[in-house]
Amino acid sequence: MRDHVKKEPVAEYKVRTENKLNELYFTVRLYETKYTMRYLVKMDYEGMGGEDTVKLPDVGTPPHPVLEKGPEKYSCIIGLMDNKNAYHELKKVYVTDKGDELKITTLKHYVVTENYRLVPE
Repeated sequence: MRDHVKKEPVAEYKVRTENKLNELYFTVRLYETKYTMRYLVKMDYEGMGGEDTVKLPDVGTPPHPVLEKGPEKYSCIIGLMDNKNAYHELKKVYVTDKGDELKITTLKHYVVTENYRLVPE
């Protein structure tokens, strides 16, 4: 459990969309929750919003979530840095090809072995 939950996002990914009339964005933000390994994901694409939670594996050190650009124009990969400072992807937030849906999907599951080493499931 966290003693103090930050109100501001701990990570943010933001890219402006091609909307010519308005200044709109594809945005993904991660917020702490009262549970140490869980984060609230707030996502938005041109006013279409959504929320989800992501649970990070316990690697024996304080969690370090990371947001990176995904393979599609409007996509973002949610990952974490492990205790050996290696990046591991967990989920992808993206806009469908038609631009009418905002989705989040799990990319990989991990198991924590002894010595807090992450291995894909």
